[in-house]
Amino acid sequence: MIKISEKLWYVIKSQHEENLAYMCPYDETKEGNATSGVSKMQATGRSWARIGAQKVYKRTDSGDYVRDENRNPIVDYIEPAKEGFEAVVDNSPLEGFYVGCSVSRWSTSNKLFRVKDPRGFTVEIPTDNLATLLHHTTVVNGVVQEACVWGREGNSHILLPINSEPYLITLDQMDTLENKLISMKDIKPGDWVKFFNDDNEYYYAGKMRGNWRLRGKSRPSSYYSYGRQEQTTYSEYVEVKDDKWTDVFLYKYSWAKDGDKYATSLPSKPKIVQVLRNEKFEVAHENIGIYCPQRVENKSGLSDWYYVEAQLIGVEFK
Repeated sequence: MIKISEKLWYVIKSQHEENLAYMCPYDETKEGNATSGVSKMQATGRSWARIGAQKVYKRTDSGDYVRDENRNPIVDYIEPAKEGFEAVVDNSPLEGFYVGCSVSRWSTSNKLFRVKDPRGFTVEIPTDNLATLLHHTTVVNGVVQEACVWGREGNSHILLPINSEPYLITLDQMDTLENKLISMKDIKPGDWVKFFNDDNEYYYAGKMRGNWRLRGKSRPSSYYSYGRQEQTTYSEYVEVKDDKWTDVFLYKYSWAKDGDKYATSLPSKPKIVQVLRNEKFEVAHENIGIYCPQRVENKSGLSDWYYVEAQLIGVEFK
């Protein structure tokens, strides 16, 4: 999902010919300070933009190094470290964004395009964002004619024309997340619900805790130690009842052919946008796919084993 923030923070990389910048959303606490998340991104940006102190060596008129008696270059002076220029700006609609050249990342095959913000800094956008701009705007000599704002999707900057469908969809999604989510206080066992941006139907089973059977396992039999093959060994089985009740949502496995099999979703803050119906049903523990919680493994006393196998052997709901 694309997110549009009210303010932006950026820092320009020192001595970069295009004023290439690191940019991130800027959110404040009630006291007017940057939030912890923003502070972490600012630290990353400042580190990226900073140029450390650099030695400048003496040279002859022909450009060769001047060396001492040990043939080491002689330092003429040391340039002090330079910090990047940084600022906080409003993410208000602006005209005059310029789409420049494309660049590639050495570690991926992704292409990025550099966009010059009319406020004097440059950031990079992915190729699909450029395609959206060309579809929804008029670009003359590289300059986008319509007003745009900055959004963010994952780790990518997205330039959004304010007359475009993606921009209106983003505003609607942000409004839903801020004002239209259904509280867990209004959800009861048996409710079938929809999550934000998710086509699955989820069944709220209530609060659940499981009863688990576990055993420790040594390295697999294919493991060789000192030139000989080690045999797999197992501990005795241990039964552990979870001591924590957890809100559980179930949804059907699409591949299940031998009856109803259900995967589990355990969101701490579920983004519920719709209650479809209330329709209770019983589900056997063997039809529930769920990972054993780490707290249960810790309670089993099997932490010294290479691997712990766990099987759900019973559930309680409330």
